[in-house]
Amino acid sequence: MEKLNVVQLDALKEVGNIGTGHAATALSQLLGHRKVEVKIPEVTTATLDQLNWDPTGDSVMLFLLLKIYGEATGTLIITFPREAAFKLADMLTSRDLGTTKVLGPLEESALKELGNILAGCYLNSLSQFSGLLLIPSVPEVALDAPGAIRHYLGEVHQSHDLTFSIGTELSIESLNAAGKIYLLPDSFSIGRVLEKLGLGK
Repeated sequence: MEKLNVVQLDALKEVGNIGTGHAATALSQLLGHRKVEVKIPEVTTATLDQLNWDPTGDSVMLFLLLKIYGEATGTLIITFPREAAFKLADMLTSRDLGTTKVLGPLEESALKELGNILAGCYLNSLSQFSGLLLIPSVPEVALDAPGAIRHYLGEVHQSHDLTFSIGTELSIESLNAAGKIYLLPDSFSIGRVLEKLGLGK
């Protein structure tokens, strides 16, 4: 993977900012207009083991995993610490916080629909910004250790050791924990996005 210059990195940060901003608006509406704050995106090139999936140190996390198809391909990952995921499930099913202790079919269905909506908003905004057709798959829901997800992604991205990542943190009022949205474009897709933005090499 070739090194990107400062202008290209800034453009890709803006890609993450736009996508997450639209997803945050949708999330706020889903959660009864609770405040959702978005941090400045981080653009990194690292191995999967170096990506900071679990900043809280939680041994088990919620992962919503979607493949991206169309004119640019890759993977979209939405993560939340386990306890935040349980609170999200309660909010989405109109129950008191603390009700959910395990993810059953009802909770998984609610979280899968959350992944559908967030991914749709994220990728639709990127499509409008870049002019590329981007189509999300149906989300996979996993409550698992970060190491297991790294192994899964290692198989998906087996063609290269380094993974390019645009990661943005979402902070939700009353959850006391932050989720993250990661965009992991396939190697050739990075160049395609930059070309559409007039920043290709």
